[in-house]
Amino acid sequence: MMTLAQHPRLAIASNDFGKYILVEANLTPRQREIIVLRVAWRFHSDHQWTHHVLSARKIGMTEDELSDLAQSQPSNSWVDDERALILAVDQLITNGQIEDATWAILSSKHDHRNMMDILYAIGLFTMNAWAFNAMGIELEPDVAEYSKPADELARALADTAQPSKPTTDI
Repeated sequence: MMTLAQHPRLAIASNDFGKYILVEANLTPRQREIIVLRVAWRFHSDHQWTHHVLSARKIGMTEDELSDLAQSQPSNSWVDDERALILAVDQLITNGQIEDATWAILSSKHDHRNMMDILYAIGLFTMNAWAFNAMGIELEPDVAEYSKPADELARALADTAQPSKPTTDI
């Protein structure tokens, strides 16, 4: 995103945090997309929504699930853990905390580190939604090219970071 390039120190810090949440955190791609899409819908972040809908489809999320994430209340079609993720996003945005019942469901499935990853993922995507909206960041004309799942991007980065094997001329 060229907007952050205008502030290199912030870009590096933001990218490091984003890389952790997108690639290294103990969240499944599905959990991550549920969180970011719910945040995007809550904050009307067209930029986040559009990019992550493309990623969500690539990992197998259905149109019904995507539609449900854009409703005021999550349906009962979600498994308990996923519904609790959606409720956690809503509760943090509305009240700044997660209700005990929601916390109990999440903590029964996630250890302390995973719980922290969930909280910080919600925070990162919320911060990005605020910034994208406030700065008026527009969608790229070829948005699909920029919207690759985090795992795919990580593999591509790892491939480019590998030193090439020396060749010998015989």
